Amino acid sequence: MKKLFLLCAVLFVGLDFHCFAQGNAAATHDQYVTQGRALMPQGNLKEDFADAVTAMAQDQKRFEAYALAALLLTKQGAPEDANKFLKQAIALAPESKKPALVELKQWLSVLCPAAFGSFAESVFR
Repeated sequence: MKKLFLLCAVLFVGLDFHCFAQGNAAATHDQYVTQGRALMPQGNLKEDFADAVTAMAQDQKRFEAYALAALLLTKQGAPEDANKFLKQAIALAPESKKPALVELKQWLSVLCPAAFGSFAESVFR
């Protein structure tokens, strides 16, 4: 679990800076992602997921909300749905963030191989 939080920190670092660089529309997106991420340890998973979905609606071209949704759905016990969001996050992420997302997918594949695919299978193909 500690590794999951470290991966989250790597993925979302710089979010507040990006907010200022992109203007008001991005600020709303960032506020929802930041709020959803901050409340995650409190167990408000449905509310946090709603924040992630709202952030996606604000800016569908950014990866952070999709990554947050994947984490929340995994914690809710819906790994198949989480995998769909994680794939989208990887597709949208800048190159500098993709390694952390791929590592997250590998970590989740160990926990939920039926939903994310076996990490061993992807390595030895």
